[in-house]
Amino acid sequence: MTAVLVLLFALMLAAPWLAQHYLARLPYAPECPRCRSVTSPPMRAGVMDRLYALLAATSVRRCGRCGWGGRMRWRLAEERIRRQRPG
Repeated sequence: MTAVLVLLFALMLAAPWLAQHYLARLPYAPECPRCRSVTSPPMRAGVMDRLYALLAATSVRRCGRCGWGGRMRWRLAEERIRRQRPG
């Protein structure tokens, strides 16, 4: 019983690292990692795909040019906001 609890505790400690490791290896959307063209969402997305996209901030994408398909992560837009002068 103690061994099971220790194993469960070790898995709980490793879960955040494993999730971060998985998400860090995903390519950035919307650019295809093979041909650099813009990807699009698949024709049909299942309920589990939509739920996983909400939980992990990833989406299933496919490339119409080369046929690549898989999960991608979105990066934050790096835009400079022009400061408005008062008055």
